[in-house]
Amino acid sequence: LQDDWKMAGERRRAFFTNVPPGTYTFEVAAQARGKHWSAPPAQLTVTVAPYFYETWWFSGLFIFLLGAIGYGGIQYRLYTLQRRQERLEETVAERTRELQTTSAQLEALFERSPDMVKIHDAEGTVLRTNPRYFEELGYREEELIGMKIWELDPSISPQKASKLWAEMEIGDRHRFESILRCKDGSTFPVEVHIRRLR
Repeated sequence: LQDDWKMAGERRRAFFTNVPPGTYTFEVAAQARGKHWSAPPAQLTVTVAPYFYETWWFSGLFIFLLGAIGYGGIQYRLYTLQRRQERLEETVAERTRELQTTSAQLEALFERSPDMVKIHDAEGTVLRTNPRYFEELGYREEELIGMKIWELDPSISPQKASKLWAEMEIGDRHRFESILRCKDGSTFPVEVHIRRLR
C-alpha cells in the first residue's frame, strides 16, 4: 500500500482502509527522543482474504452460469420455434387433407351430378362442363371449352350477361328460365341457376 515510511508522531495506531485482498508486510520502527531508530524494524505479515465474490472461482462460476443461462435461453427459444413449426406443419397437413377430401367430394359431385353444370369466366367463356352438360347438348367436352355462353343460350346476349354478372356479389345466386341450343341446332327449355364464385 505504501512503499515509503510515514511518520506517525505520537500516535500508536495505524489505519488502512479499502485494502484489496493480498499478503502485506507491516513494518514499524521506533525512535526514542533524539536517539537512533530501532533496527531492524519490527515486521508483521498480514493476509487480507478476498470476499467470496472477489475470488477467481466465483468469477469463473459467474461467467459459466451466464453462459449456461444464455445457452439455455437460446436452446429454449429454438425448442419453442421448432414446436411451433411442427404444430404449423401439422395444421397445414390437416387442412391440406381436409381440402383434398373436400375437393375430391366436389369433383365427384360435379362429375356425377344429374344436373347440367358448367363453369365460365367473367367474359362468358366456358371453362369446364360436367358430362351431363356436354352429352345433353351433343358436344364433346373439348368442343365446349372456349365457347361463349351466348353461343349455347340464344336468350342471353353479351350485354345482358355482363350486366347480370356486374350486379352479382361473390356468393350471390340467381335463377331464371332460359333456352339451350344443341350442336344439331335444336333447342330445349332449362331452368338456370347461377352463382358467382369469385
